[in-house]
Amino acid sequence: LEEVLPAVVVLTQNILTAVGGLLLLLVLSVYWSIDQYRFERLWLSLLPPRRRAAARDSWRQIEHAVGSYMRSQGVQSILAITLLGIGAALANMDFPLLLALAGGFMAFVPLFGGLLVSVVALVLGSLQSTPLGLGAGIYAFLIFLVLEFVVEPRLWPKAQERRSFLLTILLVIPLLEAVGFWGLLVAPPLAAALEVIIRQVYQSYVRHRATAVHLHDLEARY
Repeated sequence: LEEVLPAVVVLTQNILTAVGGLLLLLVLSVYWSIDQYRFERLWLSLLPPRRRAAARDSWRQIEHAVGSYMRSQGVQSILAITLLGIGAALANMDFPLLLALAGGFMAFVPLFGGLLVSVVALVLGSLQSTPLGLGAGIYAFLIFLVLEFVVEPRLWPKAQERRSFLLTILLVIPLLEAVGFWGLLVAPPLAAALEVIIRQVYQSYVRHRATAVHLHDLEARY
């Protein structure tokens, strides 16, 4: 008891801290949703008048893209927890809740989440028998394939709002070195936001060039 009690206390503190952080995030999100337009007017007033409309449109598109990504990954996380937990329970695996929670967390990890959960399922199943470990690993990998290629396109259907894997990889490498494992979680929403900014800048450039040519033609005709 003397050896286990400190670990239980630390684990309880970490769980309570995580729950408190989620509640604080929920309260802040509700407060932001209520006063969204007032906050927008406040920070847009710091910009020059001719930049405010473009900045407002860019901000709302970023908010929509990141929100769509978070909703998609949240639904995938819930599905991963449900399917992995049910599968582990039906197979009489030890620690089915651990496998389910690992799958729900890894649903937010881009590119490598399915492989990591497959390894976890393989290890947990191999503690009982090798065939069970192989079956659990394959089952977890197939679930994440279905989530990635079947569920995600339906939840996040528009191609222009989906994240670029190349940009995600380019962001994962420096973020992984800078902040560790959390960089894998931050890279996809950051990639979605950067794509919106790049698209807005490019569209603004195209409109400017088209307008300049049009005004030049009018001047020549005049």
